[in-house]
This record gives sequence, C-alpha cells and structure tokens, in this order.
Amino acid sequence: MKTVEFDVLLFGKKGVDDDNQQVGPMVAELLGIPCVTQIVKLDITTGKAVAHREVEGGVIVVETSLPSAFTAEKDLTVPRYASLRELVAARKKPLLVKDPQQFPGVLETVSVQYPPPRPPGRVLGKGVEAVPILVKVLHEEAKVI
Repeated sequence: MKTVEFDVLLFGKKGVDDDNQQVGPMVAELLGIPCVTQIVKLDITTGKAVAHREVEGGVIVVETSLPSAFTAEKDLTVPRYASLRELVAARKKPLLVKDPQQFPGVLETVSVQYPPPRPPGRVLGKGVEAVPILVKVLHEEAKVI
C-alpha cells in the first residue's frame, strides 16, 4: 500500500463533514504508523519527533519515532504564502499523475425493506378524565410502568 517514502504526515484538526477528527488516525492505522493528535508544536530530529499537546492545566509532550502522522490544532503554525517567484517556479515543476486503484467493496447489501406498519393508535378519552385510563393501559397492557 505504501509506495512513497515519507517521514511526517500532517493532517488538519477537523473535517468539514462531521468534525470527528478521524482522517489522520485512520490513515495512520492503515499505514501502520503512530499518530499524535491535536498538536500545537512539533520538533523533528533524525529518526524521531517531539510533539506538544495542550491540555487543561498544562502540556503533554509526546516523543515518537518516524514515520508518524500528526493532526494539528490551529496554533501549530501561521500559514506561509508563496511569493510570485515561487508560484511561477511551481508551475514549471512536473506533476506526477497516478491512476486510482480499484479496491473490492467490503460491504454487501443483502436486502432492503420498509419496516412493518404500525398498528393504529387508540384514543382513550379527552382531558384529565383520560389520565387514569392511560395509566391503567400503560401498566397492564404495555407493561411500561
């Protein structure tokens, strides 16, 4: 599965769909590499990384081997915008295009059907007079109280 060599994979904090923060940990699991989530600082040296996570009342420091995946909080870095010269140089660089791979589906739909229709409701009475009847029906017939 892994055909490109890398040391660090960086992911954002949240997705635009459910805000469940799942992409980074899921990719790391599929690649069999460690993942550190919600980092605010990252120091990389030869063969290892030291990540800092802010928690209530302090900081957790996590040291991990490389390659690793990291999900970032907004405080990790300030975006660096490319200069005009860098944009022009980027246009001239070759772009590696790969065809998507087809993987077999892992889900099989066995059947789809509507739920059975509900029985019609019952009117036990109106107003305050219906309360004792309702309590009796819930206790004796439905056995919920």
